[in-house]
Amino acid sequence: MVEFDCFTFIDNTSRDDIGDGVLFLKMILDDIKPSTVINVQDLEDKLANVSLQKHDNNTQTCTRETEKVFKKIKRFKPGTYDKNCFPTQFFQATETTTNESFEWTVEVIKDEWIMGDPTCTIQYVILTLNTKFRNLNRAGIWNKTSEKETKIIALMTALNDQKKKFKELETEVNAKST
Repeated sequence: MVEFDCFTFIDNTSRDDIGDGVLFLKMILDDIKPSTVINVQDLEDKLANVSLQKHDNNTQTCTRETEKVFKKIKRFKPGTYDKNCFPTQFFQATETTTNESFEWTVEVIKDEWIMGDPTCTIQYVILTLNTKFRNLNRAGIWNKTSEKETKIIALMTALNDQKKKFKELETEVNAKST
């Protein structure tokens, strides 16, 4: 380390020893390299891949975690994200819902946001979606599959059964032909 004695001089008027802080500070800054940038790529990836499913389908937990990550990125890399980045990521996360009623609410609020409705602030978005989540959860219909999903699951099951039967027939035909 640098010795401080090397950076002192005697003031001609007062005859006091005065430290030359500028040179000393330059030596310190050269040593610690404060221009080192903290890598926030992991945080940016986490923000880009946020979804309700990663937060047990809970919008309140998803909101808190998304806000934490966003604030960390802004702290480590100020000026890199504009005011629309958080809402965009938040909408992306909430659109991963499996609840039709909630999905419809997200679409309506997202449209309000895109159209620039002055009453549609990020606080309004978060409050509205979290309230919708709590109401659906209290009513016991939050994690229920929709009619559309039930039909898709039934069709997928029927398709898999048909594939299985086709393979059995194919095996039977191949066995008879040999």
